[in-house]
Order: sequence, then structure tokens, then C-alpha cells
Amino acid sequence: MFNIVIEDLHKTLNNKVVLDGVNLTINEGEAVVIIGQSGCGKSVLLKHIIGLMKPDKGAIYINGKDITNIPESELYELRKEIAMVFQNAALFDSMTVYKNVSFALYEHTNYKEEEIQKIAKEKLALVNLKNTENMNPAELSGGMRKRVGIARAIAMNPKLLLYDEPTTGLDPITSDVINELIIRTNKELKMTSIVVTHDMTSAYKIADRIAMLYKGKIIGIDIPQNIKNTDNPIIHQFVNGLANGPIKEN
Repeated sequence: MFNIVIEDLHKTLNNKVVLDGVNLTINEGEAVVIIGQSGCGKSVLLKHIIGLMKPDKGAIYINGKDITNIPESELYELRKEIAMVFQNAALFDSMTVYKNVSFALYEHTNYKEEEIQKIAKEKLALVNLKNTENMNPAELSGGMRKRVGIARAIAMNPKLLLYDEPTTGLDPITSDVINELIIRTNKELKMTSIVVTHDMTSAYKIADRIAMLYKGKIIGIDIPQNIKNTDNPIIHQFVNGLANGPIKEN
């Protein structure tokens, strides 16, 4: 499991300040949900945590090591222990479910074919997708595609799993299936998880703590019950989906 400390993180893109001094600590084994308006920088923050983007200023410490200031070779090795579930699942449409889930195992391990098959089947069973190995992504529902994306992400038993809008575009029942899956995989695989979402039902269910990103800063972080009953007017408006308040429409 990973402990993550983000200190004074800044990033400007296309002359727009996206991250303006983000400070956030995520403890080992914790599931932290990051909420905020569309375009506020949540996905940009995830890309910094996985090392796909470099900050203009600040540091990200993973288990005490600043990943913004390490050689590319070290970052490459670290990324093997970090996985990401993308908003649209980002499956390879030309590959079967089995090939999608086992892709990283072929790329980054020396496992024999039998071992890779065993791991892929185990991960698909964990996300309730037994006997789907030979199906193609086009044959799957949206919820099934999301679950294949999760199976692929956990194939390498990562220590840190990042989710970018895991329930977007799903109906409430399918969304709850994904929520339950996130909770179960986090506990069974003993991972640290960071989830970006607009879905407050999902956030309240899966989070140990919820953090809100607003105007480039984390303006509050607390357990779900306290976030739900917050007296911070910005957080209150967002989590309750209110038209009137200090947040103005983008």
C-alpha cells in the first residue's frame, strides 16, 4: 500500500491556473474521493500522481520519495505498482476480454501462459465476470466494460489504484454494482485508492474521506458524514447540487 503526501502542487495549462497549491495526504489503505466541478483539475491531479504530468511547483511524496524529482527509470518501475481505471474503460476494442485483462502481465512479467491465464480468470471472477474471456468489448454493456477495466487494472496487484469517474454514464443500479466492487477490491487486495467522481451517492458509499477541489486548492477534506453536513457554503452547494450559492456556472 502507498502513503501519498501532496505538497503545494501548482500547474498552469494554456495560461489557465489549474492547480494552485494543492495539499493533500492520503494514508495507506485509504479510499479517498476527490470531488469538484467539471474542469476543476481533478483528472490533472490524478495524472500528476501517476507521474504522467510534472508540476510547475510542488512535490508528491509516495512512501517518502518525491516522484516529481526522480529519474524516468525509477518512475517507470513505480508505475508498475500503480494502476488507473479510466472514465470510458479504455479497453482495446480489437482484443478479447482475456487479452485486455492480461495485457500488462504479458508486457511486464515473465509469467508462463498458464499463470497469466490463472490470474486473468481470478481477476475476472473478482469483478463477477466469469466465462467472459473470449468476448469482445463490443459485446459488453457499459457496466461490464467498466468491470473489465477494473479487472485489467488489478491484474498486477497494484498498491495504488486511481479511478477517473468510474460510474459516469451508468444507471443507478449498475453504478452501485461498481461501488460495491470498488469497496471489495480495496479490502481484498489491500490497496490505497483515489477516486475522482461527480456522483455523490457513490462518493458517500465508497470513501473513507472526501476532499473537494475548488479553484485549484483542496478546500475541505473529511469523512462522508461530515461532508454531507458541512457548514462550508461551497462544499454544501456542490454536494447538494444547488443552483444558488457561491459557486457560479462555468
